[in-house]
Amino acid sequence: MRSLLRDALHEFDTVEADSGEAALAALEAHMPDLVVTDIHMSGMDGVELLGKVKEQYPELPVLGISGVVDTDEMREHAFDGFLEKPLEVGKLRELVAELIEGP
Repeated sequence: MRSLLRDALHEFDTVEADSGEAALAALEAHMPDLVVTDIHMSGMDGVELLGKVKEQYPELPVLGISGVVDTDEMREHAFDGFLEKPLEVGKLRELVAELIEGP
């Protein structure tokens, strides 16, 4: 999934993390314009990562991705955007651009 996202967003400078904990550590070293997270991960899941990111960096947008939960369920959380798997690359690129550059 990470390599798909990296390839789909090739015009952006991307940093990959293999867990929620690694993502938080990466944020300390390199502040991105956007965090993209899968909802279901071992260890810290995407919802928990969202909470920690928003606690430390409230203005940093977070995009959630999942093939298991639906959009209605994600509305209960403070994700700035949500996409269901399988991802449509065009929708992904459009939403990322909107979150980074504004509507």
